[in-house]
Amino acid sequence: MDRHGSHLQYLSQLSLRTILALAGTVLVSVHASAQSAPLEPPPGPIYLGAYVNPKGLGESIGAVRAFETSINRTLALNVHHHEWTELGEDFPSTLEKDDLANDRIPVISWNCGAPNSAVASGAFDSTIIAAARAIQSYGGPVLLRYMGGMNLADTASGRTACHGPNDNPDGHFSPQDFIAAWHHIRKVFACPNSSGPCQPVTNVVWLWNPAAPGAPFAVYYPGGNEVDWVGVNAPDSSQSSGGNEFSAIISPLYSELTALAGAKPILLQTAALHGNQVSYLYTDLPVRSLKNNFPNIKGLIYYDSKDSDFDWSLDNQGGYCAFIILALEPYMSAMEGVTADQGTPPPLCCTCMLPAPGN
Repeated sequence: MDRHGSHLQYLSQLSLRTILALAGTVLVSVHASAQSAPLEPPPGPIYLGAYVNPKGLGESIGAVRAFETSINRTLALNVHHHEWTELGEDFPSTLEKDDLANDRIPVISWNCGAPNSAVASGAFDSTIIAAARAIQSYGGPVLLRYMGGMNLADTASGRTACHGPNDNPDGHFSPQDFIAAWHHIRKVFACPNSSGPCQPVTNVVWLWNPAAPGAPFAVYYPGGNEVDWVGVNAPDSSQSSGGNEFSAIISPLYSELTALAGAKPILLQTAALHGNQVSYLYTDLPVRSLKNNFPNIKGLIYYDSKDSDFDWSLDNQGGYCAFIILALEPYMSAMEGVTADQGTPPPLCCTCMLPAPGN
């Protein structure tokens, strides 16, 4: 069997529910009366995911399915963005329903919509309760990151509406208010059905997720009992390929995250600019680097999108090919579903443009 055929055999017949059983997912108490699902990949492989919005025009089911067809596999993690009140009003959207039907785990970026001091005071409990009930009704596991990139200034993160009286004059959010809001949200999720016995939301995985570069983030950490996963958004924004960019960017962040959170699983969201993608995804990021140097990274998400400053979308000059080869590595196979075109080799351009990376 050729390399690509063998890569597509690993775990491809295991459904999401089977993998969860193998991983021994157990609901454990982590807050006074709260429970969460500390999702873990099975020993060995890690999760591969993406934020798929290559034209910068918004998320769509069609774009995700086209992306999966191009990489010849199903994504384990799929990123979606919800505004403050939207999560309780429109969850699950058609996007998350498609995730559930295709054994993907949604990673929900839940944006703030009010000052954290007001959230912590209980003034927005109706919004939090609606979000908690919506996720509870969804049933499948959800990685939830409230106010990802909380260490960015309000103008840099487009969150001027979330600015509160205790925030710093330079626009950075108050760590104390953020932590208080996080704790209060967890408390509400522990008992969102106030009219009857408490029924904690047990399918939410709490993801604390700062951004790099940004202000120091350790002061925003709400505590080990309040967090299931830690994440970091760390793209390569250099304008020229300098070689070994991945290790140079990730190593100091990895050290800080492990010092802060111990052995908690890490979710890395990363990307590279056009022209640097082959170097970053292929030359700098052989799978052995993840295995040997960053074993606590249990999930990797590629940000296939554009924003106002940079274009991170995978290009057709080798970027897609480098990502395809990465996606077909057995180490990236945790919770991989069965794709319609399973067993089909990746496009010939990839096999001839780039040699197989070593493990």
